[in-house]
Amino acid sequence: MNDVNATRNETPGGTRPATGWAATTAIILCTLAACVVLLEMGLRVIGRYPINSLQGYFAQGSIAYRLRPNVSRTIKWPTTTFTVNTDEMGFRARRPGPRGLDSRPYYAVLGSSDVFGNGLDYEKTFIGVFAEKMERHGIEVVNMAVGGHGLDEQTSIFEDHAASVKDPPRVLLICLNPLVISLYDDRHEGVVVRNGNLFPKDNWKMAYVRMVLQNKSTVYCFFRDSIRHIQLRYFDRQDFDMSFYFDLYSQMNPIRTSTRMGDFLGRLADFEKDIRSLKARPVYVYCPFPAGFDLNRPELDTQFFPVLIDQHCKAEGIQFINLEPALTQLHDKGQKLNIDLDGHFNGPTSRVIGEHLYESLKPGGNTE
Repeated sequence: MNDVNATRNETPGGTRPATGWAATTAIILCTLAACVVLLEMGLRVIGRYPINSLQGYFAQGSIAYRLRPNVSRTIKWPTTTFTVNTDEMGFRARRPGPRGLDSRPYYAVLGSSDVFGNGLDYEKTFIGVFAEKMERHGIEVVNMAVGGHGLDEQTSIFEDHAASVKDPPRVLLICLNPLVISLYDDRHEGVVVRNGNLFPKDNWKMAYVRMVLQNKSTVYCFFRDSIRHIQLRYFDRQDFDMSFYFDLYSQMNPIRTSTRMGDFLGRLADFEKDIRSLKARPVYVYCPFPAGFDLNRPELDTQFFPVLIDQHCKAEGIQFINLEPALTQLHDKGQKLNIDLDGHFNGPTSRVIGEHLYESLKPGGNTE
């Protein structure tokens, strides 16, 4: 009987042996693996994706982290590619290497990722545009902004710089956006730097594995970017999570309480004293978020932030540059303000901002 069943299982109309399924599965898996290998090789040959170094451009320092000096890194996002260069002081610059600040006057700029210029080459950021125009007057512009930094971290960066150089900047631009104002005392103490990249302290190993895939596997990047482009083209995916901005601009935001507001303005006043003690002039710049122009809910208030800084500047006799009116004109004309699938300013918007800063701060212009 066993011989009959064995014979039946081997006939075309019988049941496939268990080893047959295993062999089929193995063939499929081997075929898929071969396809992945061929795709990986093909993408590398045609140079579709750069094979980036795992070494990033951050370093442990200041309160939490800062930029490494003298680095040049190309960063590839799904919808844009940009290069980050830092000078010998660890500030973003047109090219890596020395700046020669001892031989010429300079302005300095503090801020977060919008001022740093996430997603853009330095020349296309609004600080890069501003710096190019100020060169005509023999004035250097030093971008001290670091993505993610809050007010405490920004002031720490400036204080470290002021203690290490012979001459302070003539002017210090303090660029504030709604997030920096709301979380002015936030410090990234839960972040750790590994190989020049930022990771959460609690789960940095898994994040590191994902980063390795992004940097070393062109196939991973190919499918990741393909999915992003499909979402962008066919599914009208929003560039940013609007719920985040609902909380930020909500009238229930804790920064609106007298305690938080008073503490924030007090920290600004203390910082201004330190700046003036160095014979430098503070200037405040308000940078709105592109998403803020699409918020039309009665419970949201996008004007709280610029009004707060404007009132403070008037009381303290400090120049205030509000970028919102200029960007409102662009938005009302239908111009896209941000990078695809990202909330940071795109190149055309950054050029308008850079030119606006120049007109507001150029020597001999209206600086009051």
